[in-house]
Amino acid sequence: MNKQALLATLFAACLYAVSGSLLADADSHRQEVEKLFKLTQMEQKINESVDTVLLMQLQQSPQLEPHRQALHDFLQTHTLYHAHRSAGDQ
Repeated sequence: MNKQALLATLFAACLYAVSGSLLADADSHRQEVEKLFKLTQMEQKINESVDTVLLMQLQQSPQLEPHRQALHDFLQTHTLYHAHRSAGDQ
């Protein structure tokens, strides 16, 4: 095996090893974020914020009242907490 092939093999092995540890770090970070969210009651706070934003939006644009549930569902789906939870489920 020539020197370039050996270096390329070593480089590929290092990339493979590092990528595995990065995935492990991402999983452990996700678990720690999940623990933090539970300790700080983040889901409850986010839900209260969604309700507040929805009420303000409906006060500013009363014509959206027939779409209240759709707006609520949209806000719930696209909040940071719920987006984080969805990403973790994949």
